[in-house]
Amino acid sequence: MVHVLEQAINTHGNLMAVWVARRPLRRSPRIMLYDVPVTNMVREAEEAAFLQKLRSSNSFPDSMDIRVLFRKPGRGPFQHWILSVAPELSSAIKGTNRLIFGFGSFKFREFLEPTQCYKCLRFGHLRATCSALKELCTKCSGDHSYRVCTAASVACSRCMEYNRRRGTGPKVRTDHSALSVRCPVYLRERDEMGRYVNYV
Repeated sequence: MVHVLEQAINTHGNLMAVWVARRPLRRSPRIMLYDVPVTNMVREAEEAAFLQKLRSSNSFPDSMDIRVLFRKPGRGPFQHWILSVAPELSSAIKGTNRLIFGFGSFKFREFLEPTQCYKCLRFGHLRATCSALKELCTKCSGDHSYRVCTAASVACSRCMEYNRRRGTGPKVRTDHSALSVRCPVYLRERDEMGRYVNYV
């Protein structure tokens, strides 16, 4: 069916001049390296030197793509680096949780975290591009900042919305923060992301 739809759009008289339909590309696997020390080096040079040492320490061939995508704050003077790795490399390191780096090593895990807006709490965009008029509380789902929230209990706005849409269908628990990594809607979104990763 996807092929039929793709062909119909790409051969349509009015659409073919302004639109090209294609299947979405699967993205490369991502890993998060924990506690990488912060240095004073220029970012590009630091990343190139780091990746070269990581390659040589683990005997990764140059043909296997490894790139630094972004960094997240870590504890103290450390950062967590998110790397995009070739599918073959992902398969080679599967089942381990440390990568050698010189005489030491870095702990890592697969990085499957959906992008989430901290204003409307939905997935797929960031606060900077959010068009929502009001901020939702991550604790009680009210239309105020979590900083001024006085609610005694937590309630996840995403799960409450999911339950409303389900009508009479099965419901999910809502007694958790909207930022919880155990949130059923978050877990479903993460599983959906995993379906579009190229592990082969």
